[in-house]
Amino acid sequence: MEIGNLKEKEAGISFYDHLTGLPTMTLFFEMAEKGCLDLLKDGKTPAVLFLDLSGMKTFNRKYGFVEGDNVLIALAKLIEEVYGKEFSSRFVQDHFVVFCEESDIKTKTKTLFDKWSKLYPKANLPIRAGVYIIESENFNIVSACDNAKVASDLCRNTYVSNINYFDKKIQEDMDKRDYIISNIDTAISEKWIKVYYQPIVRTITGKVCNEEALSRWFDPQKGVLSPADFIEILEDAHLIYKLDLYVVDEIIAKIKSFQNEGLTVVPQSVNLSRSDFEECDIVEEIRKRMDAAEIGYNMLNIEITESIIAKDFDFMKTQIERFRSLGFQVWMDDFGSVYSSLDLLQELTFD
Repeated sequence: MEIGNLKEKEAGISFYDHLTGLPTMTLFFEMAEKGCLDLLKDGKTPAVLFLDLSGMKTFNRKYGFVEGDNVLIALAKLIEEVYGKEFSSRFVQDHFVVFCEESDIKTKTKTLFDKWSKLYPKANLPIRAGVYIIESENFNIVSACDNAKVASDLCRNTYVSNINYFDKKIQEDMDKRDYIISNIDTAISEKWIKVYYQPIVRTITGKVCNEEALSRWFDPQKGVLSPADFIEILEDAHLIYKLDLYVVDEIIAKIKSFQNEGLTVVPQSVNLSRSDFEECDIVEEIRKRMDAAEIGYNMLNIEITESIIAKDFDFMKTQIERFRSLGFQVWMDDFGSVYSSLDLLQELTFD
C-alpha cells in the first residue's frame, strides 16, 4: 500500500503523530479500512491489533515525561520495524494500533515482545495486546479497533507482555454489561430487583439478632440475575449507588411495615461499595432517608469491605466516623479475604 495515494498527501504532516511520526488515528482508519478490504478480496483474513503499554504512569513519575516520550518513540520505531509504518498508528498516549494478516499476528507480536523486553528490561513496561479478527467485508474499522482494545484491557492483571483475542465470550460479556447499565433504572422503578434478608444468629441465644439485605434481579428477558451478574458491572460504571440506595429504601419500607403491624423487627444491614462514597454523599443520603421515615439510626448497620478502605484510608476513615457519630453501627465485611491488615482494626473503630 502506498501512503502517498491517500488524503494525508494533500494534508501533509498533520496526518502524522508529532512525537512518533506514525500515522494518526484519522489517517489510520482510512488506511486500515482500505487495507483490510484488499486483504479480504485476496482471500486473506485481516486483523486489528491494539497495543497498550502498561506502567507508563509509574514510569513517568519515576523518570519524568521527557524520558517517557523517549520510551514512546522507541516503541513506535519498533512497531514500524515489525509491522510497517503504513500498517501502524499511534492513537493517543501509549496506545498503538496495527492491522495486518491474521496469520502474521502471533509471529510478529512475539517478535515485538522479545525486542521490547531487551530495550527496557528494568523498566517493567509490558505490552498488553488485543486482537480483533475481521471475517467479512461488512465491518466497521472503528468498532474493530474498539473491540481490539477491549481484548487488550482484559490483560490488565498480567504483568508480562501478553496477547488476548476478542471472542464470543467477550462479546457476550459486553452485551451483558450494556444491558445491565441500560436497564438499571428500569429494574429499580419496576422492582425487578428484589431484596432478600439473610438472618444473622447470635450463637449464645440461638436467636436472630440482625438481618443482612441481599439483592436478586428478576429480569423479564434475562431471567434471574445473581449479584455476580450485575454488582461488579454497576461498580465499574459508577452506578452502584443507585442500587444501594434502592436497597436502603426497601429496608426502610420493611421496617415501617413491621412496625405498623406490631411485629418484632431486628436491625438490618446493607453493604456499601467504594463508588457509593465517590458518586454521592452516601452518609447524608442515608441519614435523610432514615429521618424522613422516623426510624432510629440503630436500626440500620453499614457493612464496608476491607478492600475499599485500603484504597483511600484517610477518606474512608472520615466516612466511617461520620456514620458512627450519627449512631449507625459500621461493620467490616470480608476481613482477611484480601489484605488481612490488622493495622486497619487498630486505626479504625468498627462495631
